[in-house]
Amino acid sequence: MIVMQNKVVAIFLMALMLLFCSLPVFALDEQVKEDPFVPEVRYSTIDSASASLSVSGTTATCYARLTAKRSVSLKIKMTLQKKSGSTWSNVQSWTGSKTGTSLTMTKTKAVSSGVSYRLKVTFTAGSEMVSQTVYP
Repeated sequence: MIVMQNKVVAIFLMALMLLFCSLPVFALDEQVKEDPFVPEVRYSTIDSASASLSVSGTTATCYARLTAKRSVSLKIKMTLQKKSGSTWSNVQSWTGSKTGTSLTMTKTKAVSSGVSYRLKVTFTAGSEMVSQTVYP
């Protein structure tokens, strides 16, 4: 009788183990599915494009870097903007360009403390263009 109970318990425990071991596989299957309505952006020329804005005291430092997969015409346009009420207005714009595989720009501007700023950047490599807006 005890041997029979031990076998039943062992079979029950094995069934539970199989059940719990298979759950992560089902969950993984759901995670792998991609949303067909979200397009994946792939660039044939642009390798990376990054920008940052830091405000320290009354100085804003604007930074942008563009890298390409091959030597092409590169261009970066940075526009520092400040917020007045609910609208953003341009403070200053800078443009840099060259032919090659990387272009980096760093510019500083005296700003007012207590004012919100953002940096809008347009990156162009060959015929490809991407824009970013960054906040401090």
